[in-house]
Amino acid sequence: MRHATFARLALATLLLGGCASGPPPEPVVVGLEVEPFTFHDQHGDARRFDTSIRLVLFSRDMDGGAIIRDTLAADPGFLIRHKAVYVSDISRMPGAIRRFVVMPRLRRRPYLMFLDKTGDVTAGLPSEDDKATLIFMKRLTVNRIEYADSIAALRTAVGDPAEPPAPAPAPAAEPASEPAQSEADGAEAP
Repeated sequence: MRHATFARLALATLLLGGCASGPPPEPVVVGLEVEPFTFHDQHGDARRFDTSIRLVLFSRDMDGGAIIRDTLAADPGFLIRHKAVYVSDISRMPGAIRRFVVMPRLRRRPYLMFLDKTGDVTAGLPSEDDKATLIFMKRLTVNRIEYADSIAALRTAVGDPAEPPAPAPAPAAEPASEPAQSEADGAEAP
């Protein structure tokens, strides 16, 4: 019970944007139950973490973040379709670079994300070097945890085809047809 309390505090603190005080949170594990709560996205807007959330995508390093970023860039509807939230630990980034370069870029992204600027908030979330973490939720309970080392692995883990669907091709323009030469000219029509 104590383990679940610390893990619940870690996940709630993570998504609320606060810092945990006291002992470091124990790792988030399969079977953890989470209460609904509110967290803030990269724009500072309040968002609700409730039974509608089915997946938490988490990155602690740049390679894991690139896997998630590239997945979302290739498939803009991914987060909505999978009822997912994206969480990133950006605490290792120097403050000035984060403030003046990275944050403006993150605010222009077309999807929502939670950013941990201290590393304390996401300390209890599982991760592996150079991989994206996928925390599957079912009715506010951690159901499964997986790691993806590529876009294809991430998409496969969530049950999507390894490659995002290609956009529908634009209708081909009809080539301009040249007027057929008359048989009187002695040439055959193409």
